[in-house]
Amino acid sequence: GVAREMMENVESADWGPDGNNLAVVRVDNAHSQLEYPIGKVLYTNEGYISDVRVSPKGNWVAFMNHPVHGDNRGSVMVVDPGGQTKNLTQEWNGEDGLAWSPDGRWIVFASTRAAQLRSSRPIGVTLIGSRETGVAVMPLVKGESLRARMLDADRAKARRSECASACRSATSGIARS
Repeated sequence: GVAREMMENVESADWGPDGNNLAVVRVDNAHSQLEYPIGKVLYTNEGYISDVRVSPKGNWVAFMNHPVHGDNRGSVMVVDPGGQTKNLTQEWNGEDGLAWSPDGRWIVFASTRAAQLRSSRPIGVTLIGSRETGVAVMPLVKGESLRARMLDADRAKARRSECASACRSATSGIARS
């Protein structure tokens, strides 16, 4: 079909697992707000919110919280349907891309540290937030970005098994909390 605008001032969106509800980040001059479903505000900040992703079961919404508008530094957070938030990571100098593991136990994102501003690396974190670990990913095809690969893994059912395998590989040997 033909693309059409559904809402104004939306910078990020993701479908819930039922295919009927949409999580959106709306922006105005003063703040960003995360809504899920549309109209129910779960989180607001004065910087910006990016990379919103609904968990496979629809019981969490993950996002990158950037306290300063225009600054890519921030942390990975989740919010439940009641508006309770959890900050899962420390502040990173740069964040980009975010995906849930198919079982909803891990969140994978790309990030950089101060000393590594030119190279992002994939990081996995649990909902407990106590485990940040490097994640094994399949080699990128020439010209493919890590963000594109992560978003593809999050959305394409054919790639779900690859993502699950990478998450299992990266987390094998880590004690479960």
